[in-house]
Amino acid sequence: MIFLHGTDFESLHRYMSPEILPVEYGGHLPSVENTAWKGQLINDLPLLLDEPEYDLLG
Repeated sequence: MIFLHGTDFESLHRYMSPEILPVEYGGHLPSVENTAWKGQLINDLPLLLDEPEYDLLG
């Protein structure tokens, strides 16, 4: 199951301790470089949108 928290870090922190999260998510760890991951996600977006298992379009 996937939970979406948006910018509600208090909600996120109920599931994941700030001790293990980077500062972008209200955590105590250094920033994470995720440019490559974001690029791959953007490239794969058409495939994800076509996959009924993910129901990204509702």
